[in-house]
Amino acid sequence: PQQNSEVQVAQLLTLLQEKGRFLDFVMDDIKSYPDAQIAAAARFVHQGCQQVMQHNFTIEPVASVAENQPITLEAAFDRNEYRLSGKVDGEPPYSGVLKHKGWKTRAVSLPKVLGARAEAQGTHLLVAAEVEVR
Repeated sequence: PQQNSEVQVAQLLTLLQEKGRFLDFVMDDIKSYPDAQIAAAARFVHQGCQQVMQHNFTIEPVASVAENQPITLEAAFDRNEYRLSGKVDGEPPYSGVLKHKGWKTRAVSLPKVLGARAEAQGTHLLVAAEVEVR
């Protein structure tokens, strides 16, 4: 199962790179780039990564309340789905303000195979190096 999980994570990274150049964006040192160039790249990365997420996952918010709005968590709330902060005393119900709606997935449908050669070498090939032959 751990190896399978690693393969699935590597497969997700591969898809994010193929569609949104995610790895190129986060692995590059962007300090020297002008803001306009970063913004243009971020728009492309966002579009591609969003496409991967929508195609391979059924994602929905944990909380149905809008962020920065009041929320009450009753005694039966799922403690895995909510992270409490602030003055957490006693037992629920807890009343507060939703700071982040959270995300969960109902379905995952990643491609099944990454590549046997990479696994056998103890690494996971995310993206092959590209060479332009002249």
